[in-house]
Amino acid sequence: MCSSTAGRASTWARSLSAGRRRSASPVASYQVSARRKAPARSHPRTPPHRAAPRHHSASPGELCSSLPPACGWAATARAALRGRMSTRYFFALACERAQRATGATGAQLHTFVPGMEHGSVATRQVRLGLLACLTLLGVACAPTLPQSASTTTATAGVAATAAPTRQHRGGSQGNGTSAGPVVRIGAALSLTGSARMFGAAQRSGIKLAQDEINAAQMLGKTRLEVVIEDDGSDREQASAVFGRFIENSHVLAIIGPTLSDTALSVDPLAQQAGVPVLAISNSANSLTEIGDFIFRDSLSESQLTPLTTRLVRSRLKVHQAALLYTDTDPNRAGSRGFKAALQALGVQIAAEQTFEPDQTDFSPQLDEIATSQPDALFINAPSSVAAPILIQARQHGFKSVPIIGSNAFNSDTVLRSAGEAAEGLIVGSAWSASNPTARNQQFIQSYHARYGVDPDQLAAQAYTGVYLVATALRDAGSTSDPRAVRDALERIKQLDTPLGAFSFNASRDPDYLPTVQIVRHGRLQVY
Repeated sequence: MCSSTAGRASTWARSLSAGRRRSASPVASYQVSARRKAPARSHPRTPPHRAAPRHHSASPGELCSSLPPACGWAATARAALRGRMSTRYFFALACERAQRATGATGAQLHTFVPGMEHGSVATRQVRLGLLACLTLLGVACAPTLPQSASTTTATAGVAATAAPTRQHRGGSQGNGTSAGPVVRIGAALSLTGSARMFGAAQRSGIKLAQDEINAAQMLGKTRLEVVIEDDGSDREQASAVFGRFIENSHVLAIIGPTLSDTALSVDPLAQQAGVPVLAISNSANSLTEIGDFIFRDSLSESQLTPLTTRLVRSRLKVHQAALLYTDTDPNRAGSRGFKAALQALGVQIAAEQTFEPDQTDFSPQLDEIATSQPDALFINAPSSVAAPILIQARQHGFKSVPIIGSNAFNSDTVLRSAGEAAEGLIVGSAWSASNPTARNQQFIQSYHARYGVDPDQLAAQAYTGVYLVATALRDAGSTSDPRAVRDALERIKQLDTPLGAFSFNASRDPDYLPTVQIVRHGRLQVY
């Protein structure tokens, strides 16, 4: 399928490479040209030295859909055509890939598909489809020179990060040294942007697990390598990271991304390409509904909420409660869960307020809630604003009112940033340092010995995630088949982890008992 489609595109690829010369990165040139007025043409200009191609009845979207799922650019192009990725951003990625493969200049590519940033949605999709189908199909499936393996921690930005060369998945990659074969998995973490402090804890947990697994030779002579890239706390950057993981076929599974909003946007790319994803910090209820390649070791809000509300209702004698949440899909869903659980227990909802994702001053909402005099305040918000909300809530009449936070409040970073405002905070948790099991205490000791600080839930879930994938790699019977890894993940039962005896349920969500914790003297303790 790929070779026949590529043949139709090769004519155009050759015409692009006719005047081959070096130029700056198309990503950079596109960013400049996007500011200029687009040529007043509604169709791509045919190269002057070649006759116009005959009209093909298939639409660009249909041509992209004809690609085999294993071709990462197919998934990326389909995602852009279906609105899951900015077409402007994908166009920049496509130009860069096309230039590397054909030697065409940025100017030639823009002549080929003029005015990508202008016109109606339908027009832009046609132009995008032409570029993806006529250029990328001719080059994305072509083999490239092998690249030696090395542990990679990539920083943000497409232009600043060279895409790895195409390789076979898993153990067949070999690193050319006496160390033996290497099997790679990817990790998309928020190392910059609003969630950077949480991605840092996840990276620490991942590196500790990787080194322990290799030292213990859990995979025999095969060495595990986790390729860490920065998703920038941004959906478009995460799409680019997932695209590189998938398109270059050098990972057997992907861990991450850090934020639920981002995961809901980019996980469909991996699902469509048939690469398993393990979420390590995403609590959005609908995440695993994306498809059968999506797993998680973090408990969903629907798993945490019932136990949390029952304990709060019984111990604090709550009769009326207030809800405050970010106006995003995951947090709206989480707040609906709190509301339903409270009402089922006979608790009246005295006030309900929302705020925008980029909001920093929560005074209007807090003042409005304070007038209803609730017995407790339930908050669903991303981790990046958890500490500011706690601080401002204490300043607006909630000094003695119990505050119950969503899963995003489960972080030592939040507690340190909020200081005294975090005292008395109650959260449902997927992990507790108080869990006395030998596996959990060994993890805590190893983490502290390496980093000089105690781990938090984010580090524990990331650490566990690497062990889950490594267990699947060991049990899959293959170091090159993502489907076999997916199937082995699904079979994991009662694995001893810092989170507890771990299994996946039928929905590929974790199946272990949550805990409810309260902040006392700056630390989370079992409630």
